Amino acid sequence: MPALKVNLALIAAGLVFVAEDELGAARGYMALRPTGMGGLILLEGIFVDPACARSGFGTRLFATAIEHSRRMAGSVIMIFSNPHAVDFYSRLGATKIGMTPFVFSPDVQLSVFAFTIPAP
Repeated sequence: MPALKVNLALIAAGLVFVAEDELGAARGYMALRPTGMGGLILLEGIFVDPACARSGFGTRLFATAIEHSRRMAGSVIMIFSNPHAVDFYSRLGATKIGMTPFVFSPDVQLSVFAFTIPAP
């Protein structure tokens, strides 16, 4: 599905980050996209191998998103969350600000979150 593929332009721009386990195996990734709208950064997605769920990879990837968003002069990270990740983003301090249909499957509703990047 196009929305779930890693964007090659973001990889080339250095905006895709991979989480590895202690053996160097890829266990997840995170991608960001600057929007050009005054400090708003879009979290393109966080994916963690389901076998590694609740092992800290997602939290570390989100911390990386915060760090790199700051480097891009970001002040807010916008997140379009699938229904299974709502609790994850809420636990990290993101605020749910709305809902929107998933463009590739309009019957699926995505939660829209905003995360205000704290001062370092």
